[in-house]
Amino acid sequence: MHQGNALLRLCLNIAKVAGPSIGGALVVASGPGWGLALDADTFFVAAILLSRMRIQTAPRRQDSLAKSMAEGWTEFWSRPWLWAIVLQFALVNVAWVGAFQVVGPALHSQRPGGAAAWGFVLSGMALGLILGGAVVLWWQRRDRDQDLSVGESIVPAMTSTTQAYAYAAPSSLVDGRLGLATSGGRALSGPVLAPRFFSGVVTQAAPAAAALLGIADVALARYHRPQSRPGWMRDPVVTCNGDRLRFESFSACGGVYARLDLLGGALDGEVFDRGTTNVDVNPPLREALARIGPRDPLHLGVGLDELVVTTGDGAVVEKKVPLPERWLRGFAEVQVIASRMDLRGELTGMAAVRFLRGLPKRGTVWVAQAGRELKVHDREVPGSVRLSGPNRLGTLLPLLRFAKALRVYGGADATSSAWELELPGMRYTLTLSPERWRGFSGEGATLDDLATAEAEDDADVVGMLLNFEPEVEIGLLAERAGIPADRVRAALTRLGAAGRVGYDLSEAAHFHRELPYDKEHVMLLNPRLAKARALAEAGAVRLDGEFATVTTAGGRRRVSLADGSCTCEWWWDHRGSRGPCKHVLAARIVARVAVEVAP
Repeated sequence: MHQGNALLRLCLNIAKVAGPSIGGALVVASGPGWGLALDADTFFVAAILLSRMRIQTAPRRQDSLAKSMAEGWTEFWSRPWLWAIVLQFALVNVAWVGAFQVVGPALHSQRPGGAAAWGFVLSGMALGLILGGAVVLWWQRRDRDQDLSVGESIVPAMTSTTQAYAYAAPSSLVDGRLGLATSGGRALSGPVLAPRFFSGVVTQAAPAAAALLGIADVALARYHRPQSRPGWMRDPVVTCNGDRLRFESFSACGGVYARLDLLGGALDGEVFDRGTTNVDVNPPLREALARIGPRDPLHLGVGLDELVVTTGDGAVVEKKVPLPERWLRGFAEVQVIASRMDLRGELTGMAAVRFLRGLPKRGTVWVAQAGRELKVHDREVPGSVRLSGPNRLGTLLPLLRFAKALRVYGGADATSSAWELELPGMRYTLTLSPERWRGFSGEGATLDDLATAEAEDDADVVGMLLNFEPEVEIGLLAERAGIPADRVRAALTRLGAAGRVGYDLSEAAHFHRELPYDKEHVMLLNPRLAKARALAEAGAVRLDGEFATVTTAGGRRRVSLADGSCTCEWWWDHRGSRGPCKHVLAARIVARVAVEVAP
């Protein structure tokens, strides 16, 4: 809303620069009558433009005028930022606008220059307003790029850590042998410095090489600023689940999650261990992968054998890259958001190729199944998924020559989407955040599950039962852990926030992987949850049936426990689309405790 207001005022003030100058010149040249006539015509044009807008409105309630006014006044008074602005502009209108708009024209009509001079005065004032609007718009974009949410401040603990990679030798591709060097991670046998998971033949060399390049490209990309690539790369993560290899990466902007699943049909070799690690992807390796053709053989080794390490030049490859919390939170957000998606559309063969190549390069569109085709719409339709920034699907294009099918997934809120390309013996999936500039880390999808009292203890129990399975069966885990299935799901969310599980849309199942990040960061990675618990512990929540009142330094907030709405600025701006606010979370925490202690 803040960015929209800044953009609105910017456009309005641009019109104020040109308008008075043109109006003054028109009055001087043709008289005030023609000036008023042209002004009336602009309102007619504005009415035509406004009639083209499609705005979704909430259902109207049949309340009395007095009740509606009382409720409106309550909502108005509960937002100090709103009535403070109204009071400010009331004083401004009394002290400045009246005198300026009335006395200014009267004085200039008696001075040399007349109406034309007054027009230039107004243009100068509007120019200053334009500069102010541009600064606000730039400031909002700056905050947005850093994924700072309106209404939330960054606490000192929310700083960027550093991830250090140490490889015994660089990854290389020589004579058809692709050796991926590993750094750290965990295997069934425990923590290891340089794990070795797999060695064997990739039966579909060309699509595998192209898809690995796609994984690396996503890790380098900043889709909100396509011309700006970081000077470093967070190396992809690979998990060996026994019958498959999964390669994962996140874009540098945190808005695109990519995964390549090399399934058993594309692998023929020996599995040495199961686990998760980082793999080195360097520029020479990328160039070599790009040269692999459809008939070239490809032998893959995830983890270098002792012979390769000892016959190398002895140079250890070390890298240090920033690891911001918003990027770490993306692992949890994708896991939870994907688990709430369902299949919305599917194309096979050349139909998938034509569809992807025909997508627009920019903007926002909605995609929905229509018979055997996928149709692109300029507004939301039933069953559609939102696609903001179609260029973020760019890494699918080099894979189209191998494509067997395209599947599109979406959630009930029609915001985030997932695009799965089925290739020979493998799957390549891109999951996109709701907006090109918006990372998964601001969604807050995990907060409700993390706020449950049992989640931490249950996560410890469930985590001990995981064994790098390619599919995590919730029913089996519930039976073995002795807890209900809904608590297992909450525990999996907690584990996802610690980077220990992901979600496979094609198989509608979680999978186990252990990322090299500290699970104690979970609380620090969710400042809303930390603030909510602080409010609950401070006694700031008062329950009242299906409602609650939360008292903060900024005033009292009224929370509906049923639909998760709140009277705070956060809910007013996002309407729940980015997860619950801290007041709703605090109220739910207190409500759960009240249920537990009730006789």
